Amino acid sequence: MTFYLGRPPKGMKTICVVHEFRFNPLTFPAGKLDNVVQEKLSSFVMCNILHTQESLIKLSEKRARDERVS
Repeated sequence: MTFYLGRPPKGMKTICVVHEFRFNPLTFPAGKLDNVVQEKLSSFVMCNILHTQESLIKLSEKRARDERVS
């Protein structure tokens, strides 16, 4: 999922990609976790935020152009 500052389509697209991971209740055998713990774990989200290689190349090209103009 592409990361935006603000809301698309008016938001600014960043050079980051976000991967979201959620807890899978089937990871633990039935009965190992009580309902309260399962409910809390189901609300957690782990995110991995990455710079895309393509975006890094574009960013370095933009910086090079900006340096030539300055």
